[in-house]
Amino acid sequence: MTFFATLFWRTSVAILKVMESIVALAKQQGKNSGRPAGRDAGKVAKVAKALEKDLSVAEIITLTGLSRASVKRYRLELATAP
Repeated sequence: MTFFATLFWRTSVAILKVMESIVALAKQQGKNSGRPAGRDAGKVAKVAKALEKDLSVAEIITLTGLSRASVKRYRLELATAP
């Protein structure tokens, strides 16, 4: 390994250790980073109710304020649910 490759590798490892300690400290303090887990049951219920009324995706978007992708994802989940 060349000198610069070794230097880069050691620096990367050091930065990774610092980042891991920062994330661990944040978790101890109860802070959460990233996207929330799961989905909102209330939003799914709104989409289900709108689908029962035979509303189109565009009408559901206007009614609920959800994104097109969310409405389509919820619609698919509801269609494939047992």
